[in-house]
Amino acid sequence: MQGKRCKICGGQVQKFDSKVCSHCEADLQENFLEVKNFLQDNPGSGAAFIADETGIDEKFIVYMIDEKWLERDTSGARKKCSGCGKPIASGQFCPQCAVGVTSSLERARKALMDEQKKQMTVYTRDTTKK
Repeated sequence: MQGKRCKICGGQVQKFDSKVCSHCEADLQENFLEVKNFLQDNPGSGAAFIADETGIDEKFIVYMIDEKWLERDTSGARKKCSGCGKPIASGQFCPQCAVGVTSSLERARKALMDEQKKQMTVYTRDTTKK
């Protein structure tokens, strides 16, 4: 069985609760401080510009935005909610659609678990002597 892949480099993720490999995780912590300091001096800069000026791979910056470590400037937002198309600062869904997606997934999970319970077969052994 293949494990999870790193959202940044595509390498193998070792930690169950992580989205990135240990190498990228260490780089993220270091890069975040540099990006944060850069944005304090250059607010509203785009990911490509930040990458060019700092030398940090743009994949790290995009990951920071997608995981809400950083917020996009929505005044000229190009990122849109995958559900309704509204401009969003970060992530994939606006808050309203995120709630809807979460509840839909929860209903589907419960339905799947109910179906699996129905399909379970329990075998018992008769231990009484005849």
